[in-house]
Amino acid sequence: KVNVKAWGKEKTLNLVVVDSDDTPLFGLDWAIKFNIPMPEGARICGVKNGEGARKEQVERLELIKARYKAVFQEGTGKIVGHSVRVRIKEGAEPKVFRARPVPFAMRQAVEDELKRLEEQGIIELVD
Repeated sequence: KVNVKAWGKEKTLNLVVVDSDDTPLFGLDWAIKFNIPMPEGARICGVKNGEGARKEQVERLELIKARYKAVFQEGTGKIVGHSVRVRIKEGAEPKVFRARPVPFAMRQAVEDELKRLEEQGIIELVD
């Protein structure tokens, strides 16, 4: 983190140091913090990460994943042993919407996915 002063503002921002002869960039995250508008017609086409610069981050992530194995295991997790209270405004009325049409070519895939989710207990059939 570094303190950056520009256009009469001061911000504490992340700074990435790399071994390169390239021109330093005032990155998108910095531009957003300083409310610098993107030129009209400009758009972000892709983002690339440098290799090797993130070794410590990868090691730290692996430690976190090892410490909290239950959180990072494959599949969908379930919350067990906790009750949930949903608060609804008094007088609120439920709204029912017509199901959106599924393109014919995708119907079998959608049915298969719904069946899979139901078998895993993620969703259940309602009337």
